[in-house]
Amino acid sequence: MRPKIAIFDFTDCEGCEVAIISLREKLLEIADKVEIVNWRLAQKRNDKGPYDIVLIEGTPITQEEIDILKSLRDQTKILVGLGSCATLGGIPAIIDKEARSHWYKTIYGSEYIPKGIDAQPLTAYVKVDYLIHGCPVEKKEVIRVMEELISGKIPKQINYSVCFECKLAGNPCRLLEKKVCLGPI
Repeated sequence: MRPKIAIFDFTDCEGCEVAIISLREKLLEIADKVEIVNWRLAQKRNDKGPYDIVLIEGTPITQEEIDILKSLRDQTKILVGLGSCATLGGIPAIIDKEARSHWYKTIYGSEYIPKGIDAQPLTAYVKVDYLIHGCPVEKKEVIRVMEELISGKIPKQINYSVCFECKLAGNPCRLLEKKVCLGPI
């Protein structure tokens, strides 16, 4: 029986999901090994849980989204945070409370009451089994993680900077050469 996979998103730009879609042939290879049962961005029909693997992009910023996240955690064996919004709170977490309050009043007037709460990573609310960092996520990392999960392994969390990959490969540092660094080469 193929593992049931679902992909959900909260407050985000959907760039990580677009990165997954752009895997094209590799995505089709992965899709042959699993049953994608819920993915709003890529299919019309979406099934309810339980799921074997849930990938979540974005950060919950309303109580309703937090409740959905907790429900998804209860319905899945493995929960994966997908991208900087899910793993760190992303862009929504950057602006501080005073600045946010100022902009709400400036844009919407002093009577406006925001519905959102402060953005936090998924781990602030539920246990997350694996985090795929990046904005957007690195396609090779998504492939590696998905292949390991599909084969029944829990991937090893990578906890080093991308600079390490260049050093390991013996590549010169582009920043030290006063050039733009776009990640490992």
